[in-house]
Amino acid sequence: MALVRSLTRQRSKQGSPDFPRPRHFLQLFRWDPKAFPGQPKDIVSPACPRSAPRPPTGGTCPEHLPREASGGHPEQMPEPPQLAPLDAEEQRLYSELLPDDSVYLFVVNRPEGKSQVEIFRYVEDDTLVHLKTIIHPLLSSVNDIVAVGVESFYATNTYYYENNALSYASVILNWPWCQVVYNSPGEVRAAAGGIMSGNGINMSPDKRHIYVSDIVDHEVDVFERHEGEHLVFIKSVAVGSLCDNIDVDQKTGDLCLGCHANSAKLVPFNPEDPPGSEILKIRNVLSERAVVSQEYIDDGRIIMGSTIAATYEGKLLIGSAFHKALCCDLK
Repeated sequence: MALVRSLTRQRSKQGSPDFPRPRHFLQLFRWDPKAFPGQPKDIVSPACPRSAPRPPTGGTCPEHLPREASGGHPEQMPEPPQLAPLDAEEQRLYSELLPDDSVYLFVVNRPEGKSQVEIFRYVEDDTLVHLKTIIHPLLSSVNDIVAVGVESFYATNTYYYENNALSYASVILNWPWCQVVYNSPGEVRAAAGGIMSGNGINMSPDKRHIYVSDIVDHEVDVFERHEGEHLVFIKSVAVGSLCDNIDVDQKTGDLCLGCHANSAKLVPFNPEDPPGSEILKIRNVLSERAVVSQEYIDDGRIIMGSTIAATYEGKLLIGSAFHKALCCDLK
């Protein structure tokens, strides 16, 4: 790997007072459709001072995979119960050793700027049956979810306030008021707080820990699941980049992070000077000294605006906010 760093928690959960505030903060913090006409949505927060002018270092990239449209078209769902137009932000599969071997799909949906979660069940012939729409005041700006049951999940909120001005002020004043919300058929409640801006969320292979990307604080927060689905904060791992989504290796437990090395280039978007991509990995995340390594970086000439990545059998697959996917051979 090109860069290996041992990083430990150096500051409190109350935020990063030296965080740079770009001119286009409101566009970055809360999606402005005028900023990226004709491109899919992604919530992006202000920029890290580090840019990405260097060529890729973590792997060679022989394949460029075109981005395919989602298969969840309403015509594939028999008699959907008044499903709102699907404006998907994130999707999570939930598969357990259930009696009927069912597979469920959880989708963050944002019809007309609203925030809700759709639950589908996968049936034969590549068909999704819509089961439920979940709307709640605590799920006001859902960015990502991780399912823990057939109708239960944890969700991150990107911001605490729905008002743009208050959202801006909360970051300027370092108010870490965003929450991780737990939803189940019996209750919806805040499970954890102290987050500047919640983004990606995922779970350890043994299901004992929850990982949350605090994109504004440039760190990944680690929580332990306790009885009654209460989350207890364990520590934060500083990553030095704006971490978007988190993938967890089910064999090693390592975290693979899609990051924005210089998100200031996302707004305004300039194809001649595109936003770069950075992929980080956290090894031994639960140890006292987690190791953060840089797996891939480029200046946006190969792939722009990375948001997610996953490794599998020597391959690194990278997804983007609005660009094509990329498959790399890891060295």
